Amino acid sequence: MQRQPWREILTERTPVQFDAVNGEIFDLRSCCLTPSSSQPMQLRCIIEGQEPLTVARVSLRSSSCRLSARFTGKATLAVSGQGELCVGGLLFSPESVMRGTKRVSPEAAGIVSQDIRPAKRAAPVKPAPAQGASASSKASADKQPASVAASSPKAKVAASPKAKPASSTPASQPAPSALTPEELKVRAKVAMERRAAEAAGKADKPAAEAEAAAEDASSGKNKKKKNKEKEAVPLARRTTATGMQIEVMKAGSGPEAMPGKSVAVKYTGWLADGTCFDKGEVKFRLGLGEVIVGWDEGLKGMRKGEQRRLLVPSRLGYGLTGNPPAIPPNSKLIFQAELLDC
Repeated sequence: MQRQPWREILTERTPVQFDAVNGEIFDLRSCCLTPSSSQPMQLRCIIEGQEPLTVARVSLRSSSCRLSARFTGKATLAVSGQGELCVGGLLFSPESVMRGTKRVSPEAAGIVSQDIRPAKRAAPVKPAPAQGASASSKASADKQPASVAASSPKAKVAASPKAKPASSTPASQPAPSALTPEELKVRAKVAMERRAAEAAGKADKPAAEAEAAAEDASSGKNKKKKNKEKEAVPLARRTTATGMQIEVMKAGSGPEAMPGKSVAVKYTGWLADGTCFDKGEVKFRLGLGEVIVGWDEGLKGMRKGEQRRLLVPSRLGYGLTGNPPAIPPNSKLIFQAELLDC
Protein backbone atom coordinates (compact mmCIF):
# COMPACT_ATOMS: atom_id res chain seq x y z
CA MET A 1 0.00 0.00 0.00
CA GLN A 2 1.10 3.55 -0.63
CA ARG A 3 1.43 5.79 2.38
CA GLN A 4 0.50 9.45 2.25
CA PRO A 5 0.10 12.08 5.04
CA TRP A 6 -3.38 13.34 5.82
CA ARG A 7 -4.39 16.56 7.61
CA GLU A 8 -7.78 18.15 8.23
CA ILE A 9 -9.26 21.05 10.24
CA LEU A 10 -12.35 19.92 12.19
CA THR A 11 -15.16 21.96 13.78
CA GLU A 12 -18.47 20.98 15.36
CA ARG A 13 -20.18 21.49 11.97
CA THR A 14 -17.57 19.74 9.83
CA PRO A 15 -16.80 16.16 11.03
CA VAL A 16 -15.03 13.74 8.69
CA GLN A 17 -15.71 10.08 7.88
CA PHE A 18 -13.33 7.32 6.80
CA ASP A 19 -15.14 4.93 4.43
CA ALA A 20 -12.54 2.13 3.88
CA VAL A 21 -14.31 1.14 0.64
CA ASN A 22 -11.35 -0.74 -0.90
CA GLY A 23 -9.49 -2.01 2.16
CA GLU A 24 -7.86 1.34 3.00
CA ILE A 25 -6.24 1.83 6.41
CA PHE A 26 -6.14 5.12 8.33
CA ASP A 27 -3.64 5.78 11.17
CA LEU A 28 -4.64 8.61 13.51
CA ARG A 29 -1.41 10.15 14.86
CA SER A 30 -2.00 13.62 16.40
CA CYS A 31 -4.30 16.57 17.04
CA CYS A 32 -3.75 20.18 18.15
CA LEU A 33 -5.61 23.46 18.58
CA THR A 34 -5.27 26.00 15.80
CA PRO A 35 -3.98 29.51 16.69
CA SER A 36 -7.50 30.94 16.30
CA SER A 37 -8.98 28.59 18.96
CA SER A 38 -9.24 29.80 22.57
CA GLN A 39 -11.53 27.19 24.18
CA PRO A 40 -10.95 23.54 25.24
CA MET A 41 -12.05 20.96 22.68
CA GLN A 42 -12.61 17.20 22.54
CA LEU A 43 -11.97 14.75 19.68
CA ARG A 44 -14.46 11.88 19.45
CA CYS A 45 -14.44 8.63 17.50
CA ILE A 46 -17.88 7.48 16.37
CA ILE A 47 -19.08 4.22 14.80
CA GLU A 48 -22.66 3.52 13.79
CA GLY A 49 -24.60 1.66 16.48
CA GLN A 50 -22.02 2.37 19.22
CA GLU A 51 -21.56 5.04 21.88
CA PRO A 52 -19.19 7.91 20.94
CA LEU A 53 -15.73 7.56 22.48
CA THR A 54 -13.61 10.58 23.46
CA VAL A 55 -10.02 9.92 22.27
CA ALA A 56 -8.39 13.30 23.03
CA ARG A 57 -8.88 16.48 25.05
CA VAL A 58 -6.89 19.66 24.32
CA SER A 59 -6.84 23.15 25.84
CA LEU A 60 -4.70 26.27 25.82
CA ARG A 61 -2.56 24.76 28.57
CA SER A 62 -2.06 21.50 26.65
CA SER A 63 -2.68 22.42 23.02
CA SER A 64 -1.53 19.19 21.35
CA CYS A 65 -2.02 15.46 21.86
CA ARG A 66 -0.15 12.42 20.54
CA LEU A 67 -2.43 9.59 19.33
CA SER A 68 -1.93 6.03 18.12
CA ALA A 69 -5.06 4.49 16.57
CA ARG A 70 -5.64 2.48 13.39
CA PHE A 71 -8.97 2.35 11.53
CA THR A 72 -9.73 -0.50 9.12
CA GLY A 73 -13.51 0.04 8.89
CA LYS A 74 -15.98 2.94 8.65
CA ALA A 75 -15.34 5.55 11.33
CA THR A 76 -16.20 9.21 11.92
CA LEU A 77 -14.11 11.83 13.68
CA ALA A 78 -16.01 14.74 15.27
CA VAL A 79 -15.18 17.50 17.75
CA SER A 80 -17.04 19.31 20.52
CA GLY A 81 -16.24 22.83 21.65
CA GLN A 82 -15.90 26.27 20.12
CA GLY A 83 -12.96 26.55 17.74
CA GLU A 84 -10.95 24.52 15.26
CA LEU A 85 -8.98 21.31 15.84
CA CYS A 86 -6.16 20.24 13.47
CA VAL A 87 -6.06 16.42 13.09
CA GLY A 88 -3.22 14.53 11.36
CA GLY A 89 -2.44 10.98 10.35
CA LEU A 90 -1.44 8.61 7.52
CA LEU A 91 -3.50 6.97 4.75
CA PHE A 92 -2.38 3.57 3.49
CA SER A 93 -4.07 3.32 0.05
CA PRO A 94 -3.97 4.84 -3.47
CA GLU A 95 -7.23 6.72 -2.82
CA SER A 96 -9.15 7.13 0.44
CA VAL A 97 -12.43 9.07 0.86
CA MET A 98 -12.80 11.27 3.96
CA ARG A 99 -16.29 12.70 4.43
CA GLY A 100 -19.63 12.25 6.27
CA THR A 101 -21.24 12.94 9.65
CA LYS A 102 -22.15 9.48 11.10
CA ARG A 103 -21.22 8.67 14.71
CA VAL A 104 -19.30 5.48 15.64
CA SER A 105 -17.09 3.71 18.31
CA PRO A 106 -13.48 2.54 17.90
CA GLU A 107 -14.23 -1.15 18.61
CA ALA A 108 -16.51 -1.55 15.59
CA ALA A 109 -14.17 0.51 13.40
CA GLY A 110 -11.35 -1.95 13.95
CA ILE A 111 -8.86 0.10 15.97
CA VAL A 112 -5.74 -2.05 16.22
CA SER A 113 -3.24 -1.71 19.07
CA GLN A 114 0.29 -2.92 18.58
CA ASP A 115 2.27 -4.82 21.24
CA ILE A 116 5.86 -4.97 20.05
CA ARG A 117 8.23 -7.02 22.18
CA PRO A 118 11.85 -7.91 21.40
CA ALA A 119 12.42 -11.48 20.26
CA LYS A 120 14.00 -13.83 22.82
CA ARG A 121 17.56 -14.89 22.14
CA ALA A 122 18.35 -18.59 22.04
CA ALA A 123 20.58 -19.85 24.89
CA PRO A 124 24.12 -20.72 23.78
CA VAL A 125 24.77 -24.45 23.34
CA LYS A 126 27.74 -25.75 25.33
CA PRO A 127 29.97 -28.22 23.44
CA ALA A 128 29.95 -31.83 24.75
CA PRO A 129 33.15 -32.98 26.49
CA ALA A 130 35.50 -35.12 24.42
CA GLN A 131 34.97 -38.84 24.88
CA GLY A 132 37.74 -41.34 25.54
CA ALA A 133 39.93 -38.99 27.62
CA SER A 134 41.51 -40.57 30.70
CA ALA A 135 40.97 -39.07 34.14
CA SER A 136 44.66 -38.31 34.55
CA SER A 137 44.86 -36.20 31.34
CA LYS A 138 41.77 -33.94 31.96
CA ALA A 139 43.75 -31.12 33.56
CA SER A 140 46.27 -30.91 30.72
CA ALA A 141 43.54 -31.29 28.04
CA ASP A 142 41.89 -28.05 29.25
CA LYS A 143 45.07 -26.09 28.56
CA GLN A 144 46.20 -27.61 25.25
CA PRO A 145 44.60 -29.38 22.26
CA ALA A 146 44.25 -33.15 22.32
CA SER A 147 46.65 -33.53 19.39
CA VAL A 148 49.43 -31.69 21.27
CA ALA A 149 48.88 -33.71 24.45
CA ALA A 150 49.02 -36.96 22.52
CA SER A 151 52.25 -36.03 20.77
CA SER A 152 54.10 -34.66 23.84
CA PRO A 153 57.23 -36.45 25.04
CA LYS A 154 55.63 -37.27 28.41
CA ALA A 155 52.75 -39.08 26.71
CA LYS A 156 55.18 -41.11 24.66
CA VAL A 157 57.19 -42.05 27.70
CA ALA A 158 54.09 -43.11 29.60
CA ALA A 159 52.83 -45.19 26.70
CA SER A 160 56.15 -46.84 25.88
CA PRO A 161 57.22 -50.00 27.70
CA LYS A 162 60.16 -49.92 30.06
CA ALA A 163 63.48 -49.88 28.23
CA LYS A 164 65.50 -53.01 28.51
CA PRO A 165 69.20 -52.73 29.35
CA ALA A 166 71.35 -52.92 26.24
CA SER A 167 73.14 -56.20 25.91
CA SER A 168 76.82 -56.24 25.06
CA THR A 169 77.80 -57.05 21.49
CA PRO A 170 79.25 -60.49 21.13
CA ALA A 171 82.89 -60.58 20.21
CA SER A 172 82.08 -62.52 17.09
CA GLN A 173 79.67 -59.73 15.74
CA PRO A 174 81.32 -57.36 13.22
CA ALA A 175 81.49 -53.61 14.01
CA PRO A 176 79.33 -51.20 11.90
CA SER A 177 81.08 -49.95 8.81
CA ALA A 178 82.20 -46.26 8.60
CA LEU A 179 80.55 -43.73 6.16
CA THR A 180 82.17 -43.22 2.80
CA PRO A 181 83.48 -39.78 1.78
CA GLU A 182 80.61 -39.34 -0.73
CA GLU A 183 77.98 -39.99 1.96
CA LEU A 184 79.66 -37.48 4.26
CA LYS A 185 79.54 -34.80 1.54
CA VAL A 186 75.81 -35.43 0.92
CA ARG A 187 75.00 -35.14 4.65
CA ALA A 188 77.03 -31.93 4.98
CA LYS A 189 75.23 -30.41 1.97
CA VAL A 190 71.79 -31.24 3.44
CA ALA A 191 72.76 -29.73 6.80
CA MET A 192 73.97 -26.49 5.16
CA GLU A 193 70.76 -26.14 3.14
CA ARG A 194 68.64 -26.65 6.26
CA ARG A 195 70.58 -24.00 8.18
CA ALA A 196 70.25 -21.53 5.28
CA ALA A 197 66.48 -22.08 5.13
CA GLU A 198 66.16 -21.53 8.90
CA ALA A 199 68.19 -18.31 8.70
CA ALA A 200 66.01 -16.99 5.83
CA GLY A 201 62.85 -17.77 7.80
CA LYS A 202 64.13 -15.90 10.84
CA ALA A 203 64.99 -12.88 8.68
CA ASP A 204 61.49 -12.78 7.10
CA LYS A 205 59.64 -13.18 10.40
CA PRO A 206 60.42 -9.68 11.85
CA ALA A 207 59.33 -8.01 8.58
CA ALA A 208 56.02 -9.91 8.55
CA GLU A 209 55.41 -9.11 12.22
CA ALA A 210 56.14 -5.41 11.62
CA GLU A 211 53.72 -5.32 8.67
CA ALA A 212 50.97 -7.00 10.69
CA ALA A 213 51.53 -4.59 13.59
CA ALA A 214 51.24 -1.60 11.22
CA GLU A 215 47.94 -2.92 9.83
CA ASP A 216 46.57 -3.48 13.34
CA ALA A 217 47.58 0.03 14.36
CA SER A 218 45.88 1.65 11.34
CA SER A 219 42.68 -0.36 11.83
CA GLY A 220 42.75 0.47 15.54
CA LYS A 221 42.97 4.21 14.78
CA ASN A 222 40.00 3.99 12.40
CA LYS A 223 37.93 2.11 14.99
CA LYS A 224 38.83 4.62 17.70
CA LYS A 225 37.84 7.50 15.41
CA LYS A 226 34.45 5.92 14.63
CA ASN A 227 33.83 5.09 18.29
CA LYS A 228 34.75 8.65 19.30
CA GLU A 229 32.18 10.05 16.85
CA LYS A 230 29.44 7.75 18.18
CA GLU A 231 30.38 8.02 21.89
CA ALA A 232 30.12 11.79 22.23
CA VAL A 233 28.96 12.75 25.74
CA PRO A 234 25.44 14.32 25.68
CA LEU A 235 24.69 17.58 27.52
CA ALA A 236 21.35 16.25 28.76
CA ARG A 237 19.42 13.00 28.58
CA ARG A 238 15.80 12.05 29.29
CA THR A 239 13.37 9.20 28.60
CA THR A 240 9.78 9.96 27.55
CA ALA A 241 6.66 8.17 28.78
CA THR A 242 6.54 6.22 25.50
CA GLY A 243 10.01 4.75 26.10
CA MET A 244 12.04 6.90 23.67
CA GLN A 245 15.42 8.25 24.85
CA ILE A 246 16.35 11.84 23.89
CA GLU A 247 19.95 13.11 24.22
CA VAL A 248 20.89 16.78 23.68
CA MET A 249 24.31 16.80 21.99
CA LYS A 250 24.55 20.57 21.27
CA ALA A 251 22.49 23.51 22.54
CA GLY A 252 20.72 25.89 20.16
CA SER A 253 19.11 29.33 20.27
CA GLY A 254 16.08 31.06 18.82
CA PRO A 255 12.39 30.05 18.64
CA GLU A 256 11.26 26.56 19.65
CA ALA A 257 9.95 23.96 17.21
CA MET A 258 6.30 23.45 18.21
CA PRO A 259 3.44 21.38 16.69
CA GLY A 260 2.07 22.92 13.51
CA LYS A 261 5.32 24.76 12.61
CA SER A 262 7.29 24.06 9.43
CA VAL A 263 10.81 22.85 10.32
CA ALA A 264 13.98 21.94 8.38
CA VAL A 265 16.09 19.11 9.82
CA LYS A 266 19.47 17.60 8.87
CA TYR A 267 19.64 13.98 9.97
CA THR A 268 21.48 10.64 9.86
CA GLY A 269 19.77 7.33 10.74
CA TRP A 270 21.33 4.06 11.96
CA LEU A 271 19.99 0.63 12.82
CA ALA A 272 20.79 -0.86 16.23
CA ASP A 273 23.79 -2.75 14.75
CA GLY A 274 25.36 0.53 13.49
CA THR A 275 24.28 0.25 9.84
CA CYS A 276 23.53 3.68 8.34
CA PHE A 277 20.27 3.41 6.36
CA ASP A 278 19.57 7.07 5.47
CA LYS A 279 20.83 10.65 5.80
CA GLY A 280 20.06 14.07 4.34
CA GLU A 281 17.84 17.11 4.93
CA VAL A 282 14.03 17.26 5.07
CA LYS A 283 11.31 19.89 5.60
CA PHE A 284 7.95 19.05 7.17
CA ARG A 285 5.28 20.32 9.58
CA LEU A 286 5.93 19.12 13.11
CA GLY A 287 3.26 17.22 15.01
CA LEU A 288 0.94 16.53 12.04
CA GLY A 289 1.94 12.92 11.33
CA GLU A 290 4.02 13.70 8.24
CA VAL A 291 6.97 11.78 9.72
CA ILE A 292 7.31 8.86 12.16
CA VAL A 293 5.91 9.29 15.67
CA GLY A 294 9.41 9.23 17.17
CA TRP A 295 10.36 12.36 15.20
CA ASP A 296 7.18 14.31 16.06
CA GLU A 297 7.81 13.55 19.73
CA GLY A 298 11.61 13.78 19.84
CA LEU A 299 12.06 17.06 17.89
CA LYS A 300 9.42 19.00 19.81
CA GLY A 301 10.96 21.93 21.73
CA MET A 302 14.26 22.04 19.74
CA ARG A 303 15.83 25.41 18.99
CA LYS A 304 17.65 26.46 15.83
CA GLY A 305 21.15 24.93 15.73
CA GLU A 306 20.39 22.36 18.42
CA GLN A 307 21.51 18.77 17.87
CA ARG A 308 19.80 15.74 19.39
CA ARG A 309 20.26 11.99 19.33
CA LEU A 310 16.98 10.03 19.31
CA LEU A 311 16.83 6.34 20.36
CA VAL A 312 13.47 5.37 18.83
CA PRO A 313 11.77 2.04 19.77
CA SER A 314 10.20 0.14 16.89
CA ARG A 315 6.60 0.98 17.87
CA LEU A 316 7.41 4.71 17.43
CA GLY A 317 9.26 4.05 14.13
CA TYR A 318 8.16 1.65 11.40
CA GLY A 319 6.68 -1.04 13.68
CA LEU A 320 5.87 -4.59 12.62
CA THR A 321 6.16 -3.93 8.87
CA GLY A 322 9.45 -1.97 8.82
CA ASN A 323 10.46 -0.12 5.65
CA PRO A 324 12.11 -2.77 3.43
CA PRO A 325 14.74 -3.20 2.23
CA ALA A 326 16.60 -0.65 4.36
CA ILE A 327 14.72 -1.12 7.66
CA PRO A 328 13.69 -4.64 8.79
CA PRO A 329 10.51 -5.23 10.84
CA ASN A 330 10.62 -4.44 14.59
CA SER A 331 13.79 -2.35 14.19
CA LYS A 332 15.04 0.02 16.87
CA LEU A 333 16.36 3.21 15.22
CA ILE A 334 19.01 5.80 16.17
CA PHE A 335 18.87 9.32 14.67
CA GLN A 336 21.31 12.24 14.88
CA ALA A 337 19.19 15.33 14.10
CA GLU A 338 20.07 19.04 13.79
CA LEU A 339 17.38 21.74 13.55
CA LEU A 340 18.31 24.05 10.65
CA ASP A 341 15.23 26.29 10.68
CA CYS A 342 11.78 26.61 12.24
